Amino acid sequence: MKEERPGRAACMLQGLISKYKNTNVAVRASLWFAVSSVVQRGISVLTMPIFTRLMDTEQYGQYQVFLTWYNILVILITLNVHTDIFNKGLIEHADEKDMFTASQAGLLIALTAVWSVIYLPFRAFFNRLLGLSTVLMLFMILEILGSSLISLWMARRRFEFDYRRIVRLTLSMSVLNPVGGAIFVILSEHKAEARIISNAVIPIIVAICVLWQFSRRGKLFGNFKWWKPALLAALPLIPHYLSLVLLNQSDKLMINYFKGSSDAAIYSVAHSAGLLMTIVSTSINSSFVPWSYDQMKNHGGEGIRSVSRLLLLLVLLCNVGIIWVAPEAVRLLAAPQYSEAAWCMVPIAMSVFFFFAYTLFVDVEIYYGANRFIAIASVCAAGLNIVLNYLFIPHFGFIAAGYTTLFSYAATMLLHLLFLRKVLTKQGKRKDLFDCGTLAAFTVLLIVLSALGANLYKYPWIRLPVVAVSLSVAIYQRKRIKELLQQMKKR
Repeated sequence: MKEERPGRAACMLQGLISKYKNTNVAVRASLWFAVSSVVQRGISVLTMPIFTRLMDTEQYGQYQVFLTWYNILVILITLNVHTDIFNKGLIEHADEKDMFTASQAGLLIALTAVWSVIYLPFRAFFNRLLGLSTVLMLFMILEILGSSLISLWMARRRFEFDYRRIVRLTLSMSVLNPVGGAIFVILSEHKAEARIISNAVIPIIVAICVLWQFSRRGKLFGNFKWWKPALLAALPLIPHYLSLVLLNQSDKLMINYFKGSSDAAIYSVAHSAGLLMTIVSTSINSSFVPWSYDQMKNHGGEGIRSVSRLLLLLVLLCNVGIIWVAPEAVRLLAAPQYSEAAWCMVPIAMSVFFFFAYTLFVDVEIYYGANRFIAIASVCAAGLNIVLNYLFIPHFGFIAAGYTTLFSYAATMLLHLLFLRKVLTKQGKRKDLFDCGTLAAFTVLLIVLSALGANLYKYPWIRLPVVAVSLSVAIYQRKRIKELLQQMKKR
């Protein structure tokens, strides 16, 4: 019997390898996109304990406030032409992908140059407004350009299921960034500034290589005919993208204003850990978008209802799992002074479910060109979030910010659902593209399971075995998830 075990193990391993090799390339690509995204975000979260211990709460809070301004300015500078607009353009210009990609890279360079020309003469004003030095602002602008070009390259590779190069680049950057950041922070007395500059170095270097590759396959500045359509499509979406960032990031700025950078740092730990699943949901959506667009173009949307239902359930369960292990996650990720962050993770993780739900609706709205509705919903949600933060943060502290975010995301989902039905009616399409009844049931389930998990924070001997059993069931049902991915890739 002892001699048979190695043979059985080898056969099982060989069988798994054989199944993997025989799997459709699209399924393998989706798997690796998700794995690399989770690893990238996971390394970022797992290295958080290093920086929360190398930097005091005030320094870490300053770094997080910088990141918030970065997320706002990346939209204003690039107009996000490297995201949804580019994905749609790849479908429309499938026969000229190389030239189209190079053209959009040139557009990103031109947009960055314009904003640099605006900034430099008025740098004293902008520096006071953002609380940053000229050196940090210039590094931010370079990082924005570098990261946008890398995102453009990844979107192109993802469109062709070229997962190997994406995985290699993602993992390399995910390792080099925190290693370089730790070295910079240790060697410098100005630790917040050191972390900010180290963040920019790797994207800038990689972007130079990406630009060289783009220029070999197409002219960066020789195809201006695609610039105008991209700008016309992107500009109406700016209020939407900007509102999303404000909805997601204004909490830190307002906590910093009302309560100080130390409280902003504690909230940032919860925000980073609680939104760990954002990267998973975004990765899932990245695979869902090409398939759903193909469904709407060639099959009238058939299949979207059933697939989206299963995706919603998957995201729900993942976020509930994060909530149930929140105290342990915070202890692992940060020093003891951040322990209160666990209570913020409950509403923040719940909000990810509503974020994923309404991104499914937004995908359809973008497909049918309903940019006005998208902007209205996002602006209303961001405005609501800012008003609620203004009312509650001064009285209830940083924990209130998590619940204002949750309420605002839920409101955004409802608005997009209403607008989606209007769009589908106008297009003469079926209104039941998504299962609203199941969405309502999942919302109730999310509230119940999240509340139960939070009330069991003092009883880890109950929570952790439940999480372990649930994870075992999920692993057992992995074939069903694989079937779902296969269904999404029947294009």
